Amino acid sequence: MSIKFLLDEDTQLALAQAFRQRGFEAVHVSELQRKGLSDPEQLDFAAQNGYCFFTFNKRDFVILHTEYTVLNKTHHGIIASPHLSISDILRCLGVLVTTLSVHDMKNELRFL
Repeated sequence: MSIKFLLDEDTQLALAQAFRQRGFEAVHVSELQRKGLSDPEQLDFAAQNGYCFFTFNKRDFVILHTEYTVLNKTHHGIIASPHLSISDILRCLGVLVTTLSVHDMKNELRFL
């Protein structure tokens, strides 16, 4: 089973489309009518639905990852990235998904 991604609203919608064109299973929160919900709500949804969460919001998601760890809650991974070009993000993610499995990403926080 390959990693599937939920992209935060701080990322471009075009990024989700680019992920899918490269064969990744990916959806942007706006495509699910989840825009405007809180970060904890977004991560809870991702965790409940088997998504690895992709965001540019490093600060808040480091805090959320820590909270999940302290509370012994499970998520399917968080990838925090600086604002890079879509091609750079896809290149970095391509490396990541070829070296890590869904199991490897469980409860992990990774940075591009």
